[in-house]
Amino acid sequence: MENRAFRLIGIIFFLVGAVCLLFALVLAALGARYGFSGGLWIPLLPLGTLALVFGGIGAGFLVVLRRRRRLREELMSSGRCVRARVSGVLQNRSIQVNGRHPYRLLCRYTDEEGTVHEFRSQDLDFNPEGLLRSDEVDVYFDPYNMDRYYVDVQRILPEIRMH
Repeated sequence: MENRAFRLIGIIFFLVGAVCLLFALVLAALGARYGFSGGLWIPLLPLGTLALVFGGIGAGFLVVLRRRRRLREELMSSGRCVRARVSGVLQNRSIQVNGRHPYRLLCRYTDEEGTVHEFRSQDLDFNPEGLLRSDEVDVYFDPYNMDRYYVDVQRILPEIRMH
């Protein structure tokens, strides 16, 4: 759900920036064709600024989503997979959407040396307590940098349709 919302916001912002840039280019071309170049920069400056701001924000959203997807695919294909026990559900208090905080699964894994590693899943817009099909979840991580990980929550959650 989060990815769809971010993708939609990114596309909308990028399109608004593209329309502003297109309008500025058409205005500049018309001004050059009809010899109106003296004060043409006055309307072009705000349009160009809007194009840069909106286009940059939209492109930023889309780039971040692409990086997240590529990291997830890379970790699932070549990372190490372990089974971590779901130890709780917590709210992500650093984000608020429509007056509500998203939920995350807290997972723990103990390695061969006895070190306990904690992982947090991506944000979920519903409370998954009582819906989990298993108390263990697959966690994919980079063996050289355990800060790069992905918790595969989708495998232990049923299909949920929000109405």
